[in-house]
Amino acid sequence: SRNGGIIERYSIDGRTFYLDQKEAEVLREARRLQTVCNAGDGQVVAMPYYPGLLAYLHVRSPYWEMYYLYRRSELFQRQEIAQLESYGTKIAIVNPKAAIDGKATLRIEATNPLLYRFVSNNFARAKNSPDNLAGILFLTRDCGTPVPE
Repeated sequence: SRNGGIIERYSIDGRTFYLDQKEAEVLREARRLQTVCNAGDGQVVAMPYYPGLLAYLHVRSPYWEMYYLYRRSELFQRQEIAQLESYGTKIAIVNPKAAIDGKATLRIEATNPLLYRFVSNNFARAKNSPDNLAGILFLTRDCGTPVPE
């Protein structure tokens, strides 16, 4: 691994890959939640960017936009929220500190504040999920019992 992490063998659709251990843990947790929540197309979202995760889970995004890298209008964010509601999205996998060039002004909370607030207020930390694995929060709604704050 470039960052000095541990590498592990990981099987995806019958093919073997060598992944950083933290990345493999993220994939395992996403798959576990998908199974526990019985989440299909439109019911998993990854923010601000992680499109490969949806392909790994064999699900489609609840909306066209898959990268939350730059500021979006209020109207755009409300449309995204409506899509989450219409699909009954159950899982939100969020890295709140991820940003292009590490700029705080490009974090999802700054670029898409309405959408981020909606997810924060309507999803809870997933039961039995690791705390802040690689900076990623695993959130669910209408799926199992949420962990009390």
